[in-house]
Amino acid sequence: MINISRKRTQTRTFYLLFGIVLAVSLPLAFFAGWMADLSQIRPVLTQLGHAQPKVAAPPVSGSKEPPTGIPQLRATWGNSQVLLTWTRVAGAKTYTVYRSMGNLGYSHAQVIGQLSQSTSQIAFADFSLTPGRHYTYWVAAGNRAGLGPISQALSGRTFFSSSVIAHNAEKAAVWVQAQSWSQGGMGLLVPADHIQSALAFNIDHVLYTPLYLPPSISHSNWLTKRWIRWKNGNTRLGVLQSFHHLTLLQGLNSPKRPSLPLGHLNTDNVAVWRQRGHWQYKKFQRTIPTLPADAIVLNGYGQACAMTNASGPVIFLHPLSLSDQTSNR
Repeated sequence: MINISRKRTQTRTFYLLFGIVLAVSLPLAFFAGWMADLSQIRPVLTQLGHAQPKVAAPPVSGSKEPPTGIPQLRATWGNSQVLLTWTRVAGAKTYTVYRSMGNLGYSHAQVIGQLSQSTSQIAFADFSLTPGRHYTYWVAAGNRAGLGPISQALSGRTFFSSSVIAHNAEKAAVWVQAQSWSQGGMGLLVPADHIQSALAFNIDHVLYTPLYLPPSISHSNWLTKRWIRWKNGNTRLGVLQSFHHLTLLQGLNSPKRPSLPLGHLNTDNVAVWRQRGHWQYKKFQRTIPTLPADAIVLNGYGQACAMTNASGPVIFLHPLSLSDQTSNR
């Protein structure tokens, strides 16, 4: 005899278990498929994520390397300033200026300025100098990538002040006398003399004086004997040469009497002369002004460049030559 109620119970249990298995397996299968798809999409998303910043980042402006050019320095000196100039360096945005005292090397240099100029000629003025001092400069061109090579050192000296130059000229000045003698009667009469005095400047260990005596004063003949003696106090001086109404005498070897070096005119010059017992001086640029007789002209370094003779014209002293170097005004 078959029990129908028990068979129905087994059938319901089977369908219940089948439904539970199906309800659990379907979500698990869907989740596994979703994870598999995500593993394939993730590398693509990662690549897009890395690529997006590269596309969105703006391009970097400026040079990738520092300038390779080296500034070629030139200098115009004054008594308390210097003007540095150089040609623009390709690729440079800025220029750094270094300075050291005296002839000290680059390791002792300090940065004194940084400028940005785009003109073909770059200029930098240093107004913080002391008269009569030595300085050394360097310049380096730079940009965002850094500084380029350092320039060659440029050394120089500022000019002395006008008062110092005038004082040195005073110390180099001495009085000289020209004593001319004339003895007539075939040398039998009492000789007569005539003394003239003038200032002389000790220049390059030679005394330059505007006192000029023409050759006729010392020219003797059969009837009259004539001669000239040059002296500084009791010291006899020999004549080296005469030109353009200037007389060059043997110099004095005395440490108390400094010797002025020879030189050329520059941008700062000083004229010095003695008038009515007092020393006078006048500063000027390149063009020599009208000067009194017996004046000396010195450049900014205190080097003797010219003198005026007793007639007034300016006589240039360097290079020393008998050629015509007068400036008749």
